[in-house]
Amino acid sequence: MKPILYVSFMVILFGCGNPQHEFQSQPGSEDALKPTVLLFADVQRDVLEPGRCVRCHSPGGDSPDLATYESIMASAGLVAPGDPDGSRLYRVLARGLMPPSGPLDSLQIEIVRRWISEGARAEL
Repeated sequence: MKPILYVSFMVILFGCGNPQHEFQSQPGSEDALKPTVLLFADVQRDVLEPGRCVRCHSPGGDSPDLATYESIMASAGLVAPGDPDGSRLYRVLARGLMPPSGPLDSLQIEIVRRWISEGARAEL
């Protein structure tokens, strides 16, 4: 095989990678993806925390508690593992209805969608 064809073949074979990606703590950065499954800790770090959702959606309030995995899963209809469109959390975020300060960016919404699509896991 000619060297250029060999290199091209290797790039195609190994350069495509895994179609599943995990988002990292810098939404929108070029390094935001790496192959693996999203877990609740990823959603918590990249979407729910840093003064966003959990500021209002915490224990004892009138709105759904988004502070812990257990509280999210205990809230009927909030997350339907494997079904983002059947999950109230995803629908509200995707429609830009929350947070009141303005919609999340598309990468943050995709984090939630993928996490739910992959089964809304707390851990591996």
